[in-house]
Amino acid sequence: MYVCIRFYVLFIGLFRGIFFIGSFVFTMFMAGLLAFFDLDMKKVVAFSTLSQLGFIIYGLFFGEVIFVFYHMGTHALFKSTIFMIRGVLIFLKRGGGRIFVFMEEGGFLPF
Repeated sequence: MYVCIRFYVLFIGLFRGIFFIGSFVFTMFMAGLLAFFDLDMKKVVAFSTLSQLGFIIYGLFFGEVIFVFYHMGTHALFKSTIFMIRGVLIFLKRGGGRIFVFMEEGGFLPF
């Protein structure tokens, strides 16, 4: 991602076209949709990251370098926090990453 931000001028010049805008939007939409309907916590986090990467590239397409750099930093901070919380929850439940594992005991869902 840093290389894309560093050379965003070339990136803007190369990728002018409705096809690329459509592919960024399609990536964001489909990754968000797959994350919403998946039941494995690891896949939900991975699809969420893919959606955010599509959003970051979409911002680079319009030349918003400062916004993209800020979004990338905050995304990394919060995503690492989510990974740590997910690991603790899986450890405490002694199970896999399926969401149903967290709802076994009387509908208990820790988040």
